[in-house]
Amino acid sequence: GLEMPSNIRAIAITEVRSAIHQSKWEYVQRLVAANHGLAVFKKKWVHHPSLSVNPRPGHRAMNGKILALTDFFKIPTFRRSGKNWKPDGGSVWMLHPHDAEAPASEVINCNCDYDILVDMVGGVDDNGGRS
Repeated sequence: GLEMPSNIRAIAITEVRSAIHQSKWEYVQRLVAANHGLAVFKKKWVHHPSLSVNPRPGHRAMNGKILALTDFFKIPTFRRSGKNWKPDGGSVWMLHPHDAEAPASEVINCNCDYDILVDMVGGVDDNGGRS
């Protein structure tokens, strides 16, 4: 019979989250283009402690950080030693969790997410029109 790899759960989590985050990123780029000048878009890193048994300290440190949409999060990097994490003095720049350009060490088994924040430029009247 067909045998599943022992790390199938990690593969599934990583691949599904990567696809979701990339799709979200592409959608937001279209949203920004369609609303040029009407809104300011930002992003917020969201760490989910209940989903991670031994979360990366650098990802945990990003929780709640808000940046301009196109800015990069500077994530301090750590090396795992058993169940402990030790800072390695480095950092990695990521547009969002599961950034396709990020090293595997920052993506595999990551359960982080990001929210998109929208600030309308000018006012909006009660009928949804611009004031």
